[in-house]
Amino acid sequence: MRNLLWLTVIYCLFACEREVVPIVEQAVRPAKLFRISGHENTVRHQFIGRLDAAQTVDVSFEVEGVLAVLPLREGQALARGDLVAALDPTDFDLAVREAQVQSRLAKQDLERRAALFKERGISRSALDEAQAVFDLGQVRLDQAKERLAKSRLKAPFDAFVARRYVDNRSKVASGDKIVRLSDLSELKVT
Repeated sequence: MRNLLWLTVIYCLFACEREVVPIVEQAVRPAKLFRISGHENTVRHQFIGRLDAAQTVDVSFEVEGVLAVLPLREGQALARGDLVAALDPTDFDLAVREAQVQSRLAKQDLERRAALFKERGISRSALDEAQAVFDLGQVRLDQAKERLAKSRLKAPFDAFVARRYVDNRSKVASGDKIVRLSDLSELKVT
């Protein structure tokens, strides 16, 4: 049994012997070498400049009123069409309603005068006058709606709020700067 054990150990030792891998000589390939040294006559330029947004705009209202909503903070990102600021809409809503009522009255008057004109109850000039009053009422209604639409400012492009000029509840006049918006998708060096 002892001999069998010794034979097993010897067999295991010979089985663990490494296989000899023959060394194959590889052909030597020449490589071109260059030594690069620093050029001591290098000219260096330094320029002073300022990095600016390619597009910057100061946003303002075309109508006057009391600033009711200004939800922005400096440095905040905005998407195109996001609300920048809004004026108190009360006066603008009332102006639209008033223009609607005046337009409705002018339309009723025009219809009455048109019926009278057919019956030869009034002159052509009276009908023309009613038509003109109706047309002016429509113009006033359109103007009131336009002023209501201009009481809200929206971002004209994707932007960052660079500066905020006013606070909420401030009375602003037409043309007063509200915020400065910068488009940082493209930058320029001045």
